[in-house]
Amino acid sequence: MEAFKSMLMPVLNEQISVPTWEILTLLTIVALCLLFRATRIGLLLTYIFTLHLTWSFVNLHLTPISLVTYLVLGGAVLVLGFFSLITDYY
Repeated sequence: MEAFKSMLMPVLNEQISVPTWEILTLLTIVALCLLFRATRIGLLLTYIFTLHLTWSFVNLHLTPISLVTYLVLGGAVLVLGFFSLITDYY
């Protein structure tokens, strides 16, 4: 139980500040994607924004090997998302 608490403490104690312009830009783009029925593009852009937000937290609290794993897995999801997007429209 102590190992779980020590792993969870950085998540509970951390605060991430997000500039207002980033949130407004994301909301505008996602709203436009929903209006034009481009839900996959909106979902992919939201995922990219989430990766951007979590990078500072991950960079502070994880080891270099974990960072590489985070980048590889995040990149794999992005590649699969782009592949799905391209094959769906063409």
